[in-house]
Amino acid sequence: MITSVWKAIRSGQIDPVYIVTGTESYFIEKTLDLLKTKLTDGEPEFIHFDLDEVPVDYVIEEADTIPFFSDRKLIIAKNASFLKAAERGKEKIDHNLKALEAWLENPPSSSVTVFVAPYEKLDERKKITKLMKQRAIMVEAKSLQANDLETWLTHEAKTYGKILEKQSAQKLVEMAGTNLTLLSSELEKMSLYLGADEEEITGGLIEQMTARTLEQDAFKMLQ
Repeated sequence: MITSVWKAIRSGQIDPVYIVTGTESYFIEKTLDLLKTKLTDGEPEFIHFDLDEVPVDYVIEEADTIPFFSDRKLIIAKNASFLKAAERGKEKIDHNLKALEAWLENPPSSSVTVFVAPYEKLDERKKITKLMKQRAIMVEAKSLQANDLETWLTHEAKTYGKILEKQSAQKLVEMAGTNLTLLSSELEKMSLYLGADEEEITGGLIEQMTARTLEQDAFKMLQ
């Protein structure tokens, strides 16, 4: 479960390699933000690679290089398309997967490398996919179904110290839609509005504040 991975990161249990897979951008960015927050000893070192543009050798070389200004550096390697089914003739880069397989056997502790595969499915037949799932921490950034979405909203409200009943969670989805980034923003806004004295985010508050946001967005579109 993604929440158990987040809990481990928050407690400081950070592994050398992660694979984030799925199409829900909120979960992808939240995972990366949590890692960035925890890896801030000294001067933070965050390095980004786009694997549609550079071979995976660049990631391996960077991960094996000792950080200069911190104990551990964070390497984010997006578009790990070699983990999904190949589309013949559409491969942009020829990745050295043998080198990656060997590297995964003993990744350095001085870096945290995150491979982001923003796809619905991985190709489970591939050796590199099987090895990645064995050696890396899997983070599944999947879109939520209706029931899971309400559970997530209730849990998210608790992180702000607020109570959100199931009916109120349903109301928020009806008003704001299913975009997790927007829903999280709405919860944060209402939690700040309530302050420390009130705990419950009610349906009435949702109708009052979320409707106003939607009206403002509609007004902006007309300008």
